[in-house]
Amino acid sequence: FRFDFESAESIIYDECFDRPITCTESGRIDAILMWWDLDMDGTGKYWIDMAPKWASDAYYWRDHWMQAVYYLPHRVHVKKDEEIILKCSHDEFSMWFCVGEE
Repeated sequence: FRFDFESAESIIYDECFDRPITCTESGRIDAILMWWDLDMDGTGKYWIDMAPKWASDAYYWRDHWMQAVYYLPHRVHVKKDEEIILKCSHDEFSMWFCVGEE
């Protein structure tokens, strides 16, 4: 999702979109791990990033804002190189995700 806090009228409160993802390994998907980053001044110079330490060393670790785990309604079995569709949704208060036709 992208939210432009400098333009409140541009924020969509009920948004859904599909994001195609190519699986790098065969296995099972039980949950989606999510974090956010924030461009503090709109120029790209000052960022806050909540990525886990293993994902990026570009920013300082912050222990008060953490990543989030969203459990899927059903386990999804995938094969290497299979393309799946991650359905991403949010309203004014919550985010949720599912894979496939749900």
